[in-house]
Amino acid sequence: GGGLNADAQAAEALGEMGKAAEPALPALLETLSSNKPRSLDELFKVKVAEAIWRINPKADAVLPTLVRELHGRAQREAFEALGTLGTAARAAIPDLLVALQGEDHEARKSAAIALGNVGADAREAVPALIKALGDDFISVRLSAAEARTRIDPQNPQLPRTLNVWFRTGGRHT
Repeated sequence: GGGLNADAQAAEALGEMGKAAEPALPALLETLSSNKPRSLDELFKVKVAEAIWRINPKADAVLPTLVRELHGRAQREAFEALGTLGTAARAAIPDLLVALQGEDHEARKSAAIALGNVGADAREAVPALIKALGDDFISVRLSAAEARTRIDPQNPQLPRTLNVWFRTGGRHT
């Protein structure tokens, strides 16, 4: 993304080091748990959560932080970070479903992508994703279609759904 501040850049760099950054883990976890009076920049928190996850994919602190930020200013980044958690983002499915049906089309698109990344464990999201195939925004429809395929690749309904969608869809109504 665009101009990350120095803190967020540092967090991202640590995340990219993966396991090698393990010594930094306590400090990163501390960052998430500390409720400093000056509320941490939301984007920074998301980057820290993502870094923790890349260093140690079992860290429990990550999911609640990301779910909290789904409603904050760093919403898009939080969705993207949840997407990288894959099946571990299962616990966030209810929040993703809320976003998928929300007002903000960017959030709807991001929620669909994150649900697709959860994969087969996100089966409960299928009805909402099918509904999203009728979204006004083509980007949401495409993300929903892809998520639907990733969650339930065996479904014979899908090609038909997509054909109907391509015949009727593709335009702003």
